[in-house]
Amino acid sequence: MSYSVVPTVASGDSWSASQHNTYLKDNMAALFPYTTAGDMSYASSSSVLTRLAIGAAYKVLRTNSAGNAPEWGQAPFVVASMYDATGYSYASTVRDMPNSSGTITPLVTSTVIVVAQAEAYCGIGNCWFQYRVRCDGVDSSNYSDLHYSNEVKVSVPHFAIFTGVTAGSKTILLRELQGYGGAVAYTVTSKRWIAIAIPE
Repeated sequence: MSYSVVPTVASGDSWSASQHNTYLKDNMAALFPYTTAGDMSYASSSSVLTRLAIGAAYKVLRTNSAGNAPEWGQAPFVVASMYDATGYSYASTVRDMPNSSGTITPLVTSTVIVVAQAEAYCGIGNCWFQYRVRCDGVDSSNYSDLHYSNEVKVSVPHFAIFTGVTAGSKTILLRELQGYGGAVAYTVTSKRWIAIAIPE
């Protein structure tokens, strides 16, 4: 129902039932479109207020995709997850790093930033292995290298960014290229990562 602009009334003018219904009754109805506790209203045109029903629990008020009206939707919160584990010994193949898998659950399509760290050493000789992050089945574009020898522990960080990660639980893990540069057995003494999902 549209709001009708009330005309100026001078002393002595008559006021009909039709005018009363149009400018009082109907205008009051136009200014009060609510039906349920928690309802809100917004201007859907220059003369019409439209009811916006209360949203579901934990939804937030936002602008719709057309950019012309409010709506209730998922709150685009930043979420974070982390993983920390002790080591293992192994050598010479490409694989998922044991005990390095965890999850993060973006609420909306997000950019996921992962910072990881692995520490390793070998008993004798020289070792060199590489590792990187995998998020939702996608590997980071680069490896981080660990080069070490004769029981000298080396700790190297890794940084990865994944864009367009859709909502829902996503698996994050570390991938290693074992024994790179020589299949010398080594021990990974610890590995850890922290991931942050930032709504896009």
